[in-house]
Formats: sequence, structure tokens, C-alpha cells
Amino acid sequence: MNICKCFKCDTCETLIDCRIGMSNRDVQPFQFACPACEENISFVIGLPTGELKGASDIKDFVAPFDGKNHFIDLHLNFPVSFGKYEVGSTPFMKAIDELGHEKYFMLKDRLDKLDLIYKMKGDVIRVINQFKKEDLRLFIKSLEKLPDIELKSDKQQDVFAALYKVTSFIAEPFTIH
Repeated sequence: MNICKCFKCDTCETLIDCRIGMSNRDVQPFQFACPACEENISFVIGLPTGELKGASDIKDFVAPFDGKNHFIDLHLNFPVSFGKYEVGSTPFMKAIDELGHEKYFMLKDRLDKLDLIYKMKGDVIRVINQFKKEDLRLFIKSLEKLPDIELKSDKQQDVFAALYKVTSFIAEPFTIH
């Protein structure tokens, strides 16, 4: 899904047309620089306090974009692009065209894992904190919330092995095999 917005830079009052491609994450932070004055413009989709900073939201713009304003194509998972607005030429479609279908499915698998890891961020931090505190009981309890990771025994090498599995799990989407 894409959201079309028009922003007005707080510094130079430049109008910026923006197509925002949505990922599967609940919270999606976006940031870009005004193409005219480089003012930092940021907002977060998915948080009640995801206020727009550095620009104001123009409510009554006409879509599709007519090409009179600067254009930015935003997406969390794919490269940002600037230039001319083209209907249907989203970062997602550009990525598929450039990668090809087979490599796109490899990328999709990594993005799905990122979405899963993102939802487990608190659980991973809890495991690491309990490891640092050397609280084996709470470490084991924290491990239970993560998939396919269990402690074989309370021996030091098994505790380290479980922690290694946790770090491998969170690093997997970034690993090149």
C-alpha cells in the first residue's frame, strides 16, 4: 500500500510531493532532507506521537501528482528515490525490476525475518540483560519467548551456546551465506 502526501518545508516553504510505500512493520519511521534547503523532515507512521517535524502536511493537494513540485519516493525496505513522479513506478516495483523475481524472493525472506525480529526486540533485549546479570532463572524464562532457542543445561558452555543462537537469530537477515 502507498500513501500520497504533500509537505511544505518549514524553512524554505518548498512543496514536496511524497509517495510513502508501507512495509509490514507496525511502526515506520521516515526521514528525508528537503530537496531545496536540506531541512530535516521526519515523521513516524504507526505511533500516536508520530508527529511531522520540519514540514507541515498540505491537506488539500491534488493526486496523482502533477510534476510541479519536488518528488520523493519513500519506503523502509527499498531505496529512496527523487526525481519525477511516475504512476506505478514505486520503490517496490523498481526493486523487482532490478533484482528479478528469484532474488526478490530471497530479499522478501530477509524482510520477513526482519519483521519477525522487530516484534521480538523487547524479548531479545531481556535475554541479553538477564545474561549480563547472570540470572540463570530469568535468562531461561526470557529464552522461552524466542523461537527454536532453548537451554540444554545450566553449564556455562550451554548458556553461551544459547546466547550465540539468539545473536545468530537476530543477525540472520543481514548474513550473506
